[in-house]
Amino acid sequence: DLPSGMPTAVVVVWYWAYVVFVLHILLNMLLAIVLEQYSMVTREMLHSKSAVPLWSQTRTFLNHKHKTRGFISMQQLERMLEHPDDPAHPQSKVDKWSVAE
Repeated sequence: DLPSGMPTAVVVVWYWAYVVFVLHILLNMLLAIVLEQYSMVTREMLHSKSAVPLWSQTRTFLNHKHKTRGFISMQQLERMLEHPDDPAHPQSKVDKWSVAE
């Protein structure tokens, strides 16, 4: 028992119940903030003329992928340009004459 006469088990249960309760309150506050922002954005998008539907974005993406099939990817191009053994531009200064070489 503690000096106050309260059993240790009761104090431990009381402490953890308090921690869980406060955590629950904080998570509810965070959820309220996220949902408020979400509802604000969806409300703006609902009234926006420039909001592009998901199927239009998907069609645009697939058209772009079809048109650029067989092209070098940006990651591969960057690796080729920054290769340490064979740099694309060995000089430190870039101008129109050095690029034309």
